[in-house]
Amino acid sequence: MVPSFRDSGEQVQRMLLRAKTILLVGASSGIGRALALELAREGARLHLVARRGHLLEELAREIRGMGGEAHCFAADSGDRSRR
Repeated sequence: MVPSFRDSGEQVQRMLLRAKTILLVGASSGIGRALALELAREGARLHLVARRGHLLEELAREIRGMGGEAHCFAADSGDRSRR
């Protein structure tokens, strides 16, 4: 079976993510967490940022358990003047 153009595009995307370093803010839960796991599956090196450091550490352990690379940075990237 010949792969479709779409399949070829997905393979190229995977190759482009392999060994790239990505800074992901808001990675401790929800969409950010799901995106981190997907990027890790594709071979990206991740720098994970969120306020809840303990959740980042759990996520990093999960990524490392899959053979991925993840580094955690607990930080608040919000605008304090708007609080």
